[in-house]
Amino acid sequence: MRKSSPLVYKTVLMFMLLCVPLITSAQSTEDAQTRNVTLQKTNLNNLIRYRGMVMQIKGMHTLTLKYLIRKHINARPQIIAHAESLQLMTDDLLRLFMVKSISPKSRAKESIWDAEGRLSPEFEELAKVMKTEALKLIETVKFKSQREILQQLKLFEERGCKECHSRFRGEGTPDPIPSYEDELQLEP
Repeated sequence: MRKSSPLVYKTVLMFMLLCVPLITSAQSTEDAQTRNVTLQKTNLNNLIRYRGMVMQIKGMHTLTLKYLIRKHINARPQIIAHAESLQLMTDDLLRLFMVKSISPKSRAKESIWDAEGRLSPEFEELAKVMKTEALKLIETVKFKSQREILQQLKLFEERGCKECHSRFRGEGTPDPIPSYEDELQLEP
């Protein structure tokens, strides 16, 4: 059996490095476009699903804050962590609404975007208000009484969540995560 020289290995390797990309790029443009559209749809669906998860998690953080405060559970570090989590999620809010990121399961209204596909100024303003209220909530949970925390949490919900949902969220399929508010008995 005869051994191949290192030069033969190098030649074969160079051939592979040069020809494989050429063969791959020779696929039809139509196939590449189809794959690109499929990838865009997959990414869009993933973004919409992630956005739904973020909204559900925000709701659970809010619900947990109410529960801890109303049930007088002495857990200030956890209360602060939940408030900080809400604020971090508001930082990412605008990025979650890519141009026309709507699907049959999405409840986002088209009025979120203007005619050119940019986020509407009204939507951006509500996102800023939500962020401001979230920052106030962090300061409130760190230094204020339970009553003041509940008041600020209510402002966060009304000026942020509810205001935006009343203007920019339509009817649609229910959230897959059920509400546990009744189970937790959150009456004041």
